[in-house]
Amino acid sequence: MSIDNTRALLLAATVVITCQVLSALAACSVYDGGTQGTSGPAEASTAAAGGPTGGSGESSASTGAASTTSPGGFTSTSGGESSAVTTVQPTVDTTAGTTGMTSTEPTQVCGDGVVQSGEECDDGNADDADACTPVCKHATCGDGFVQVGVEECDDGNGDDTDMCTSVCEKAVCGDGQVHAGIEECDLGDMEDTDGACSDDCLLILCGDGVVQAGEECDDNNNDDTDMCTSLCKHAVCGDSIVQIDNEECDDGNLVQTDACINTCKLAKCGDGVLQAGIEACDDGNMVQSDACINTCQFAKCGDGQVRAGIELCDDGNQLALDGCESDCTITPPRIVFVTSQVYNGNLGGLAGADAKCQALAAAAKLPGTYKAWLSDSNGSPSTRMTKVAAPYVRTDGVMVAGSWSDLIKFTIAPINLTETKGPAPMTIFSCGANPQSFRSVYSNTNTNGTLFAHATSCNNWTSSNHLGAWGDSSEAAGWWTNRCYDGPCERLAPFYCFQQ
Repeated sequence: MSIDNTRALLLAATVVITCQVLSALAACSVYDGGTQGTSGPAEASTAAAGGPTGGSGESSASTGAASTTSPGGFTSTSGGESSAVTTVQPTVDTTAGTTGMTSTEPTQVCGDGVVQSGEECDDGNADDADACTPVCKHATCGDGFVQVGVEECDDGNGDDTDMCTSVCEKAVCGDGQVHAGIEECDLGDMEDTDGACSDDCLLILCGDGVVQAGEECDDNNNDDTDMCTSLCKHAVCGDSIVQIDNEECDDGNLVQTDACINTCKLAKCGDGVLQAGIEACDDGNMVQSDACINTCQFAKCGDGQVRAGIELCDDGNQLALDGCESDCTITPPRIVFVTSQVYNGNLGGLAGADAKCQALAAAAKLPGTYKAWLSDSNGSPSTRMTKVAAPYVRTDGVMVAGSWSDLIKFTIAPINLTETKGPAPMTIFSCGANPQSFRSVYSNTNTNGTLFAHATSCNNWTSSNHLGAWGDSSEAAGWWTNRCYDGPCERLAPFYCFQQ
C-alpha cells in the first residue's frame, strides 16, 4: 500500500461524522480524500453493526477496491492505488424523535500537503532539513532543525556560548561570541594588536610574547632583570627594577642625594653627586690635593692630605714641632751653633749655660729659645730638649741633620759656625790616654743625647776644678759630641746651643 493510500485510510478512520437525523432518509456528507458527494438512500449504506449492505448510490468507489464495514458504520475500500471512499451510515436519535443528517470534517494532520488552520506550511514530507519542518512550521534558526545549505547547526537554543551560535553557525574564534570553556574572549576579529583579545581568542596579557597597544615590549617572560620588564615596559633607570649587568641599584626615584643616584649606580665618594648627610662634598674626582679630598670631606689642615697651593704639609695631626705644624706649615728648621765665647767648666749649671745660649742668640737676632748641649746628673739633651721632626741647620742654613732622630744617629755636617755665622773658636788641646789636638767643645754627652759620665760634668757645670769631657766641632761623625774626657775643667772652650 502506498504512503498516500495509507494517509487516506488514516484520515478516513479519524473523521468525526456528526449527522443529526432530519428525516428518515437523509443524505450525509462523505469525505473521500478530497471529493465530497451525497450518498443515496439507505440502500447505499452498509447496515450498522454488521447489517446487510445495499447498492451504492451516487458515490463512486475505485474499481477493484475491497470494501469493508466498520462497526460504527464506516465503510472503506482498499487494495487499489486510487483514493479510498468512505461512506457514513446515517444515525437516528431515538431519544429526540427526529432524524437528521450528520456532517463530517477532516482532522488536521501535518504532512498531508495541505496547509490547515494552525499550520505555517505543509510540504507533504517529513524532511526536517528543508524550509518547512516536520511540525509544519517555517524553518527558522533555533527550531532545532538544521536547514541544509542555510544553517551550519541548530541546537534549538539561543545560547551563544555553546558549540552552535544563536545565528546557527558553528562557534569559531573570531565570530564575536565567547565560546565557554574554550575561548577567553572574542571580539569578532583576528587581530593580535587590538590590545584585548588575541587571534586565538585568548585574553591579551603582558608576557604573552605579543606587543599590544599600551605595551612597549613583550619578551614572553616575567623576568624583571632583562631589557623588558614584567610590566611590558622597556627597562630604564628609575623603574625600581635592577637590571643585571647594567644597574647596581634602582630605587625608583630621581633623587641624586640618596644611596642610589640617577645613573642607577650606588652612591660613592668621587661620583660627583653629594650624598646628603654622608658627604660634605663630592667633586667627582680622586684628587687628594684639591678642596674636596678622596673621603668626600672638605680639605682641612690635619686631614692628612696636602691641599695644593694652600697647605705646605699635612701630617694628619695637630701636633706641633713634628715637621708639620698644626696650621699645616712646615715646622721651621732648628738653628744650632757653637758659642762664639769660650768658658771654663763653671757655667752656673745647666740653667746658667742655657742663659748664655739665649743671650748670644738674642744678640745675633736669632729666633726662638735655646738650650745648651750639656749633660750632668740633673739632665741631658735627651731629657730636657724638644725633639723636633724638622731639620737642624747651622746659622748659614746648611743642614746638620734632618730631624732629632737623625741627629742622635749621625750628622751630615759639623756644627762649626757661631751664632754670628763665624768660625768656631780656636781652642785646640789634647786630653786622655791618647792626646790629640782638636777643636774642643764642652759636652759630656753621648751621641744619642744621654749623659756620658757624672764624673766628667765639672761638678754639674759649677766648678773649674773637676774633670770634664769634650766634643770636636770639626767633626760630623760621632766625635762631634764625644771626643775626649778626663781633662781639667779649667780649660777654656765653647759649647753647642740648640734652638727648641
